[in-house]
Amino acid sequence: MRKTSSSFEPNIADEDFFQRLRRDLDRQIADYVYKIPEEAIGNPLPAETISDYLESMRLCLVDPHWEEANICTPEESLAGTGVKRMCVTMAEEDSYVLIFDPLCEEYHLAWRSAEGLGTWGIRGAGVDCFIAR
Repeated sequence: MRKTSSSFEPNIADEDFFQRLRRDLDRQIADYVYKIPEEAIGNPLPAETISDYLESMRLCLVDPHWEEANICTPEESLAGTGVKRMCVTMAEEDSYVLIFDPLCEEYHLAWRSAEGLGTWGIRGAGVDCFIAR
């Protein structure tokens, strides 16, 4: 059974909000510094790969708009549960979609399917979420 959050009523006419999100995401892309976690296994990504990812992200940015998404943890995504709420779509490539959840004030990587947008636990900074695709 899916839970629905009704505590956030988006104002579709709020272009200032969309513009602020876009400026913030543009700044994240411009200022991005690849940090290798201490617990990382394997080889770090080459600087050229990170640069290619950032350029790809710039090309995948869309006009921000509201879409309903099912926000899930990894466990909830397997069980088909989660919380449906309105989020802002910021970038899209194939079926991967970067969304901003204004209720939690964080980005999520989502997947677009016939059932709509759903997440599975990849959340945090916009660039990091998009690179995780």
